[in-house]
Amino acid sequence: GTPGKHILREQRVKTVREFILDINEKNDKIYFHRPRDIDLNFNVQSSRQKSKIKNDTSNLYTFDGLVCKEIKVDQYLLVRAAYERGPSHLMDIIESDPKDLCMVYFGCKALAKFKFEKRDEEGDCVASPEAKRCCQLCLNIIDNWSHKHIVAGAAFGAMVELSTSYSNRLLIYQTLWMEKITYCVKNYFIMKEPVKSIQSSIRDTFEIQQQYQRKLPMHQSEMGINICRLISNMAHDEKNRLRVAVKGMGSISWIMAYCMENPTIQLYGCFALYNCLFRNEMAHYQATRKRKGADSNYGDGNDDDNSNGDAANEEPMEMIVLIQKILHRYDGQSDEYDEDLVSAANKLLKALEPNGWRSMMVH
Repeated sequence: GTPGKHILREQRVKTVREFILDINEKNDKIYFHRPRDIDLNFNVQSSRQKSKIKNDTSNLYTFDGLVCKEIKVDQYLLVRAAYERGPSHLMDIIESDPKDLCMVYFGCKALAKFKFEKRDEEGDCVASPEAKRCCQLCLNIIDNWSHKHIVAGAAFGAMVELSTSYSNRLLIYQTLWMEKITYCVKNYFIMKEPVKSIQSSIRDTFEIQQQYQRKLPMHQSEMGINICRLISNMAHDEKNRLRVAVKGMGSISWIMAYCMENPTIQLYGCFALYNCLFRNEMAHYQATRKRKGADSNYGDGNDDDNSNGDAANEEPMEMIVLIQKILHRYDGQSDEYDEDLVSAANKLLKALEPNGWRSMMVH
């Protein structure tokens, strides 16, 4: 009869890996069991062309159960293989072909999954050499791929995960990370051209949105979310909060005004603005001060008489107007009701009140 399972288990001497290595010795074909077993020296063509291996063998063979399958090595497979080996191998793969869109994009997505944490002898977190290399690599990718929001957004996503550690944030503060954000915001989230300043009025953005109904591309939304998350993380540290707020609140306001139909961007934008205002009197003044030289079409309808007439020529508080528009669009009476967003917007609105910057909680 058929032997039992325990007899078959005793007869099976070779493991799956040993079985594959034995086949490789008997055949000219290359078999592998897991992606990390793939040779990372394979070169693939650019993403615009059909993926094809340039080495002696054009194909690889793998086992799906007991079935042998023939596959072609592409950028995603190489990134998977490098990811299973560690962040150093992954960054080597990205730097080996920095002009390949797919290689860089999948590489940044994989980098965002790593936790770059290192502790010294006393148990304190310090920036590891891999974290320094990852930070510089992401900034270079943003510079080289600023014309492709899909790649730049993925690079910002990797920096978001990098900024979750205090030691890594200290490392990022030493770079020109805010200038990269300002450049991307000017190119992707500002409608009025030519753009003179990131601190300009967001009134034109609201008017264009009322005239044209558009759908924001997914990858552009991803960039906006990652920028808001990055600024939110970087504003956690009290010593650098003022510098982050002065340069970052304008960018967040532009992104939120441009992406009014995306509740996720509005949520992370509210978190970032609140963190910038947390116990930050100068940022509170900047966010609530009125600017002269504009009408009050978006104001709160104050009809009190003014003897000097200065209040009639002052521009309304733009950030408060922005939060009011969010609450009007996503409140309980709307079809787009979002409870978390309404709660975050109300909390931010209270922080914009006089002495609201003295809050006792940070996101």
